[in-house]
Amino acid sequence: MSEATRGRSLVLGAALLWSLGGMLIRQASQWGAEPQSIACLRSAFAAAALAWALPAARPAIGWRAGIAAALFSALLVTFVAATVLTSAAHAIFLQYFSPLLVAVGAKVLYREAVPRRGVAALAIGTAGIIVIVGASIGRIDTIGLALGLVSAVFFASFVLVQRGLKAGSPIGLTCAYNLAAAAVLLPFAAGHLHMEWRAWLLIAGTGVVQIGVPYVLFLYGLRLIPANEAGILMLLEPVLNPLWAWWILGEGVAFPTALGGCLILGAVGLHVMRPPGKRELISSRSRP
Repeated sequence: MSEATRGRSLVLGAALLWSLGGMLIRQASQWGAEPQSIACLRSAFAAAALAWALPAARPAIGWRAGIAAALFSALLVTFVAATVLTSAAHAIFLQYFSPLLVAVGAKVLYREAVPRRGVAALAIGTAGIIVIVGASIGRIDTIGLALGLVSAVFFASFVLVQRGLKAGSPIGLTCAYNLAAAAVLLPFAAGHLHMEWRAWLLIAGTGVVQIGVPYVLFLYGLRLIPANEAGILMLLEPVLNPLWAWWILGEGVAFPTALGGCLILGAVGLHVMRPPGKRELISSRSRP
């Protein structure tokens, strides 16, 4: 398996696990958990599970890692708040304006060119998101919509900063980021920890499975493939997220959401199933 294939597999695995987030957050909120406590405790449990790797993050400690940690904290709290104020489907779709922002930022910061097929995938995916957002305006909480968009900006910024960070263990960095996020959010969560025991268990599991593990996979994958490609592959998450919410929580999926999801799925498929490039063809023919 080539490095590029391994990187794509890691990012797609992260997207699959991230897609559980909307459904799990909505369920925890139904059991008494508030956005502040969900955001703080998810990171705390993730950091606790990965604490053994924290020393391995030491080579990366510096201004870039500090900015990444601040962006990570901001994107977590804005996403959780958007999910609670809107629906799981709308919040996750709103966040996925970020691949377009990542593609532009990667071109400016890292000279990463987007191939024609990637441009087409981004255009189709963005069109799908616009369909959903356009149909949502005026029908759901405008603050929730705004937070979802702000979360997209924070997430894109985090990806771009992290792309330039090659040192340090991704496991240790994931622990450090979540530890920083939990510390930043603790003052806001301190008075909002009264919830059912089921919410505590759910948030603990969410922290490990839906925050800790996928961010480890994503940081590894981001070192193997360009940032703009990772952004396109992450579009798989908004397709799966409302399906989980529909299947587990019974949340309805409106026609515009379904239509936008089909467009986004087509965008991911267009990118993933592209024919191998010339270098890959030459390499495969040269093998005995």
